[in-house]
Order: sequence, then C-alpha cells, then structure tokens
Amino acid sequence: EPLFDYLERNLGYRVAYMHSKVYALSACKIKFRTPLPCKKSTPVLVLDEIAYTEEGKPLFHTYEYHPERRMDFELIRKRNKS
Repeated sequence: EPLFDYLERNLGYRVAYMHSKVYALSACKIKFRTPLPCKKSTPVLVLDEIAYTEEGKPLFHTYEYHPERRMDFELIRKRNKS
C-alpha cells in the first residue's frame, strides 16, 4: 500500500505538500551500512524532504539518493501574480 494512502486511510493524515531541498554530494560522503553501488567519486543527487499536512504539521522526513545518470528531474518555477 502506498504511504500516502496508508496515512490518509488508517491515520487520518493527508499529505498536502512536501518541502524539498535538492543538493549534490559525492558518494563517499554518504554513510550507509552497505555502500552505494557506484564509485566513491560518483556525484549523487540528494532529495531531503519533509511532508506536511494542510495545517502545516510535519508528518515525515525522508532522504532520497540518486546516483548520476539514474534519475532526471525537471522543475517548473512560477512567479506569483502581484
């Protein structure tokens, strides 16, 4: 069962948005019990995310690690109308 569905159906929490930081690290800087399946010098894209309810209550914090050439991201950035 997907995490968002579980939180909403079983606990009554709905993820309204996620605040994400995106940055790069060298694989040698990332500490896991089992090393990443890449060279230590490989750049890794890190997504550091916190999920929030509509009221702004934090629900969970995650880190995702994406070694080079394994994931592509596209961003759309919009300006607020003023």
